[in-house]
Amino acid sequence: MSNPTLSDPALEVLALIHSSEVHKSLVDAHPDLLELFIQAAEVAAEDTLTRRAFIGAVARAIYESDRAVEILCSSDGADFTEQSLRASQANENLGQMLKRLCPTAFPIPIGGAACSASN
Repeated sequence: MSNPTLSDPALEVLALIHSSEVHKSLVDAHPDLLELFIQAAEVAAEDTLTRRAFIGAVARAIYESDRAVEILCSSDGADFTEQSLRASQANENLGQMLKRLCPTAFPIPIGGAACSASN
C-alpha cells in the first residue's frame, strides 16, 4: 500500500478504507469514489485541523457502517435501526466534508471525480 506520491493523510485514508469490508467493496465497485477520498485527503493535508477532522470523519463513517452491518448479521431490528441512523449521520458528515474539500466533484460524475486542489 506504500505509494511515495501520496501524502500521509491519503495513505491513512486508504488504510482505513481497506480495513473495512463495507467501504472496500464500495470503492472497488466505484473507483471514482476512491479517487475522491484520495483527492480530499490531499487537500486536507494542507491544514492540520482539517486533516484531523477529515480522517476522523472517514474513521467514524467506516466504524458506524461496519457496526451496522455487524448488527444486521447478528442481532434484532431495533438495534440495527439505531445503528443504521448513526451510520447514516456519520456518512452524511463525511459527505459534507468531501463536498467542502472537493466542491467541483459534486455531483459525483459516473466514471471519475474531479477535485480542486485550491481551497
